[in-house]
Amino acid sequence: MKFIITLCLAHLAFSARVCLPKSWILEWHFTPDDYINFALTLNAETIESFGWVGVGFKLDSDGAGMVGGDIAMIIFPDLPKDTYSESNRLPKLDSEYGGSDDVIEPFYDPAQMKYSWRRRVFSGDFYDKKYERDAEMQLMWACGLMMGPTQIKHFAGNRDRFHIVLSEDFTYGCEGSFLAA
Repeated sequence: MKFIITLCLAHLAFSARVCLPKSWILEWHFTPDDYINFALTLNAETIESFGWVGVGFKLDSDGAGMVGGDIAMIIFPDLPKDTYSESNRLPKLDSEYGGSDDVIEPFYDPAQMKYSWRRRVFSGDFYDKKYERDAEMQLMWACGLMMGPTQIKHFAGNRDRFHIVLSEDFTYGCEGSFLAA
């Protein structure tokens, strides 16, 4: 019974969900105090086979590729970091551009292989997107290898970008999965 209650509460907390290739799940919800909470569930194969993952958002007006991407970057075993991509190259920490680190309360739950963090809906940092409810955005994801401490570029099959609506009832790619509502 306790498990069922926990499962129901988790579903309420994260009502929006995108099922990404590689069996990742990105979920989010807005809070009444102008934050958006994110959770990214990975799998053992990703964590064992890759050195980093990133999920980010950009506007259609930002152009092609990664340009203008506000990316939560995870270099295993670290927690998510706030990065920005000025070009189709390795994103840098917002703080390296003169911005601020706006990934708040990053956390990793190893039992569920779930990373979570929160952000202000509008941080005021030039290198962050405004995460407005019902905003149309592009979601980007990627993963790749490390060579020592250096992040190596992802391969073509290890990245994608697609259009989403940042609403709390948005679901993408979950049809036919055990998570489909």
